[in-house]
Amino acid sequence: MTNIEKINEIFIHHQGLITRQDLVDQNIPTWFLTDLVKKGHITRLSRGIYSNRFESFDTYYVFQQTHKRCVFSHQSALYLNHLISKMPLQTEVTVYKGYNSSKINDQIRVYTTEKKYYELGMIEKETQFHHFVKTYDMERTLCDMIKRRNEIDSDILKKAFRSYMKDGSRDIAKLKYYAKELKVIKEIDIILDVLAV
Repeated sequence: MTNIEKINEIFIHHQGLITRQDLVDQNIPTWFLTDLVKKGHITRLSRGIYSNRFESFDTYYVFQQTHKRCVFSHQSALYLNHLISKMPLQTEVTVYKGYNSSKINDQIRVYTTEKKYYELGMIEKETQFHHFVKTYDMERTLCDMIKRRNEIDSDILKKAFRSYMKDGSRDIAKLKYYAKELKVIKEIDIILDVLAV
């Protein structure tokens, strides 16, 4: 199998995306990527990430490949957890306090959390393009949304909680545990009481 055939196999396996590291792992010289870009066969999406698709690509996956410490949160996490149906116009991520977020695009909204809470509720979710990205689970996301409730459209918050209550995988005990840890237990209890009526 030639190097070009190996590259095409990687593109097929990764739904049209390839990273510089993929070539290194397969012992393929990375100059092939530069050559394919020059010939117009692939496009460079960001540093070290390329696509052979020219219509749409997985923006969440591409972003996280270059910002591995960023965890999709807030409305982006609501979307990834299927608590809202429309992809938010602005991508929202969380990093731990002390992380240098200066290289993150201005279009991305960055939240910070204490290091001890950074991994609380962190999971991997499949995107619509079948890649896996780091995000927070439903329960952590709802608690984060409550913490920022003054900055968020109340309709989105209501829809998210209603969707959560209908979700068969919801875990109220976990939600209350996170709420205690993140100091929003009173607010969560009030919402749960209202939704239980």
